[in-house]
Amino acid sequence: NDGTSFDIIFLDIELDTINGIQVGEYIRNNCNDQKCQIIYVSSKTKYALELFKIRPFDFIIKPVTYEKVKNCLEEYVRIYSVDEYFECTTKKQKKSISINDIIYFESIKRKFVVHGTNFDCEFYGKMQNLLDDRRLKSFILIHQSFLININHIITYEYNSVEMTGGVILTISKANRKDVRRKILEFSADKIRKKE
Repeated sequence: NDGTSFDIIFLDIELDTINGIQVGEYIRNNCNDQKCQIIYVSSKTKYALELFKIRPFDFIIKPVTYEKVKNCLEEYVRIYSVDEYFECTTKKQKKSISINDIIYFESIKRKFVVHGTNFDCEFYGKMQNLLDDRRLKSFILIHQSFLININHIITYEYNSVEMTGGVILTISKANRKDVRRKILEFSADKIRKKE
């Protein structure tokens, strides 16, 4: 409820006041969290159909052993390590955001707003730290206040870009030449990969 997100939750089905299925439904429907991977733990196997709508990552039958947990985590890493994440601390909470979901960073004094596909969040930091972050290789500085994800550009003009969601951002005069070069390089790389 406080906005903290988790990569994985190990969730027992048999709880005291409500069951793990209700908790899973709450995570998916009320918190609208589709990314968190739920691994159910139970001594009973009769819940398969009820769990289907929650889309759990896995199901561990009790007794829980080191091997069972290790296998689940190895499978998680194998599937999800392809997607890189940006981590930031906002209001004393650590957030992990898929880089693919970030449209652009906006700098407002010492504060940054991360504008995403279906979220906005704030954190404190320095632009240089973002520019040095190797995970943000698909991002271009178009203005001292805007670092954009090239994958979310809808239309490009010499002095502005339209991003996913329809927002139009100005490219500063000092950055226009560099932005144009990077967009051309990016487009050429995409064409080469398709050939």
